[in-house]
Amino acid sequence: MTAAILAAVSVFLAINGVVIYLVVKAQLEKELDVSLANLARSTAAAVNLELAGVREASSLAPKRYILDGVSFTPWTGDQDPVEGALTTPQQFWDRLQLIRDDADKYRTYGVDGGLEDAGWLLHLLGKEAILGAWIGPDPGENEAQISTLIRLANRGDVDMAVFGSEVLHRGDTSPAALVEVLRRARREIPPYIPVTTAGIWDQYLAHPELRDAVDVIYVNYYPYWFGVPIDEAMNVLAAWHDEIVTYAAGKRVIVSETGWPSSGDVIGAAVPSEENASRFFLEFVSWARANDIEFTYFSALDEPWKAKYEGPQGAHWGYRDKDGTLKPRMQLVFDGVLIDEGPPTVHIESVDLEAGEDLRGVVSGVGTNNHRVAVFLQVDGRWYTKPSFAEPVVRIAHDGAWSADVTTGPGDEKAERYVAFVVPDDFEPPAVNGMVDLPRALKRAAVAWSEVER
Repeated sequence: MTAAILAAVSVFLAINGVVIYLVVKAQLEKELDVSLANLARSTAAAVNLELAGVREASSLAPKRYILDGVSFTPWTGDQDPVEGALTTPQQFWDRLQLIRDDADKYRTYGVDGGLEDAGWLLHLLGKEAILGAWIGPDPGENEAQISTLIRLANRGDVDMAVFGSEVLHRGDTSPAALVEVLRRARREIPPYIPVTTAGIWDQYLAHPELRDAVDVIYVNYYPYWFGVPIDEAMNVLAAWHDEIVTYAAGKRVIVSETGWPSSGDVIGAAVPSEENASRFFLEFVSWARANDIEFTYFSALDEPWKAKYEGPQGAHWGYRDKDGTLKPRMQLVFDGVLIDEGPPTVHIESVDLEAGEDLRGVVSGVGTNNHRVAVFLQVDGRWYTKPSFAEPVVRIAHDGAWSADVTTGPGDEKAERYVAFVVPDDFEPPAVNGMVDLPRALKRAAVAWSEVER
């Protein structure tokens, strides 16, 4: 009888909790001129979130595309969280209104200084909350961050729990210690909430033990910091991502951070500018959409306080300025503009090859990360796989370019014709060794193909 009563009470509380949440959410969506007074969250003190600015936020230009996710911090003016600046639920709420229509998921850094309220505030808007425990060199502060994030996850305020951001890159803790934190979190957090750490791609590759300790590979790609010119940035990023997908061995991969600053220092051949920042934004999102890649873009807003720690470029990573205004040409992404729209095609360039020269071509209209090119040549009326049975497909660069070594066997220099098939990356082309006709499976699997004679 006692169990039945407790079950009934639980159902009553659950139903009423949902009703309260839905009422609050409806108030926000209808943009009523009211305040959320006496809204208590668990044992937290009641807060009053005035909805000033909601109507203004809703008047932003209509968007046809919503980002998968973005990184966001609520600091304003000369506030510096490193020096102890605090935020309030009201300030977080007001800053969130500037970007509330930009993405489905929002990532924050740290769970102190007022950021512990980020999860439930994001949930009020129907957004997913990716919350992070900031791990640094101080063990005591780390424990406070870790235990707080675990508590918030158990309270239902977290959709993905991130323990540390680039901690191995900074050397703030050891790989073994980070793995232990992740294992502890996995034990103490509900199994339906992914647990991970955010790291630079090369740090993940250097530490395979991380792969086994996380539910999701949450990885940072920054061509700018590696001095890569903007013309090559997405090709390099796509190559890094291929390495990480192989490393992940089937685990989910999410781009945790990437971006390009609109101002700052030139690093190598990487030049920060508004033009390059908007170009990278459009090229990255086009690539991610074409290849079904999840991401949290860095970042939504400029953060002036970071210039002190990262150089002048640290203040200029937002696709919006510090006041929430979209920077030049950033609107293209939200308008749904994509690069390389159109039907799938593959083009083979000149077949008048010099000795040892690769066959080259260009692909368009497909996701370059989840397609490959299968190449075959014909000699004396018979077809052969190229470059080899061990390597039956070649990778497509971000800009659509591909190349294949077609002189790997005796007589290859006498080839009469070449054919290239664009196939999904999970398709295994049949081995072709002297066949008169190519297998029908190739055309059934291919999204595009091209054949040329010499």
